[in-house]
Amino acid sequence: MMNRSYLTQLSLHQKNPQKWISWGKKLLKQGKNPFEIFYTPGIGEIILLGKKKREKLDLPPALQPLSLEPRLSTLYRENKNLFRKKLFTLLEEKVSQIENLRGVNRRPTQGKNLLSGWGAVVTNKKRVLGFGEVPDGGEWITRGKCDCYEMATEGKIWKMLALAIDVSEITDSRQHDQYVFAILKILQSTRISLIQFEDFDGISAFRILKKARKILHVPLFNDDIEGTAWILWMAKLAAKGRSIITSSKFKVQSSKLNLKAHDIRKIKFLLRSESVHARKEGTLLFRDSLFFFHGGGAAAIGGGIFFKKMLLKMYLHSGISKVQAIRLINRQIILTDSHGLLYKGRTSKIKEGQKQEFKPFQKDLLLREKRILERLNARGQIISLEKCIDFYGQHFLGRNGTIFLIGLTGHPGQFNEKVIRTARTVVNMHNPHSDIFIDSGSNPTYLTEILTKKESHLFQKSSPDEQRKILAQAVLRVKKAANSLVVLTTGSPFHVPNFPIGQLNNLFGFPAAGLAVLTRKAHAITDELGESVAQANVEFLINHYPKALKDGMLCPPIESIFEMTKNAINTRGSQRD
Repeated sequence: MMNRSYLTQLSLHQKNPQKWISWGKKLLKQGKNPFEIFYTPGIGEIILLGKKKREKLDLPPALQPLSLEPRLSTLYRENKNLFRKKLFTLLEEKVSQIENLRGVNRRPTQGKNLLSGWGAVVTNKKRVLGFGEVPDGGEWITRGKCDCYEMATEGKIWKMLALAIDVSEITDSRQHDQYVFAILKILQSTRISLIQFEDFDGISAFRILKKARKILHVPLFNDDIEGTAWILWMAKLAAKGRSIITSSKFKVQSSKLNLKAHDIRKIKFLLRSESVHARKEGTLLFRDSLFFFHGGGAAAIGGGIFFKKMLLKMYLHSGISKVQAIRLINRQIILTDSHGLLYKGRTSKIKEGQKQEFKPFQKDLLLREKRILERLNARGQIISLEKCIDFYGQHFLGRNGTIFLIGLTGHPGQFNEKVIRTARTVVNMHNPHSDIFIDSGSNPTYLTEILTKKESHLFQKSSPDEQRKILAQAVLRVKKAANSLVVLTTGSPFHVPNFPIGQLNNLFGFPAAGLAVLTRKAHAITDELGESVAQANVEFLINHYPKALKDGMLCPPIESIFEMTKNAINTRGSQRD
């Protein structure tokens, strides 16, 4: 198969880090994306191969993730001391394999310093984003993330452990958490420096993250919840930055923007400001805008919660009172799932056996305001996304604002022509010249929100040329529905001629966070670190790609990943206190 040769080449190059990084840079210069080659299709193909075929792949043991099989959970219940010894042995073997692949000779450790200076990407194999529930093979998603850390940091982060905890035989949530934390505590005892949670199922993801931050002393984060939020925020700041350089005195005539020191200071001020001065400048204001988080899973909830924190900070900095700011934010951030508005009292479309009308981790973004519920006549029924946009747009959209549609459902057909036309219509009531912003964020590509269900089905069976035509057709439909006043970003790479589309790629976030921790420039992974990474990326975009930004490219090109990762860790929020 095609990707097998890439993976074999990858394993050979990993023995020589500099050669491997050069290989990645060479691909970028050729207009190819090394991350797409070995991470998206390569890892995805391995996941779907099946266990027997995967075993036939000629890959060094060092490149294979460490998968803790169900029998280890049985051992944990029966003999915790023996379990601990067994896990240490498995960790020791895997560390030796990785170091031997690189020609590193290490003295035997006494356990406690086993992973000093190391990081781990950890999953519970309950699901794989974009593939659904695929416990068989799900461990390979962690392998892909480890590769991305190394490539994006130009080899600075290579001591990464791909670790999968198979919990398929554990049905009780309490037992699940006890087992997971037994493993996490052992990792902590090895002096590990970083833990990234990856593709935990939505229900356990928030629970594990919250508890881990309370009882562990290791810098940690969940990329699906937090890393995605950073990149979504980056795109929104980029939208604001775009309005600054197009509505003010800054003239963008080429790919470069020759800025003086006071110009840079002004742009940075306007990016953070929601003041009257910013309104006079004609800048896009978040306080006048609406953010529709369309998806009820971990990414949407994590994004919404992060946005609430960032908006509150921005509004307070701009002189808005805390009471007014909180009230404003609660009306700006709207949570919908693939059926419609998530609100207290919704009873339609509840899964069989589900006792609540919402999941515990959705509580923070649930609509509760009685006045709005009364106006919507919300009595347990489904209130569609289209109706929500119409209602909120008429009542709460401001003249310097717009609508941000943030798609994280994993379902095609969500951002159809009716939804987009409705958004365009209500924005026209306040500012007919303002773009609407659409994040069709779900991946793989066939699950993205702007495709119809028919296109999604055809896409999976089509040739690359046919797939490009399907994507171009979808983009043309979006443009037409929005009267061409639309800026689009996607979760998967879209290459459509004459229409710039930024990719919401978490690669612009998590490697920078990991590098900040592992180079000891940050002692923890916090909201401030995520904010600073997003801010640094937008400033980089404004300084280096102003014309692309003006044309609607809200995300930096993947070729800039190396420079941006280094740049992001030197920003204010990533520094140690």
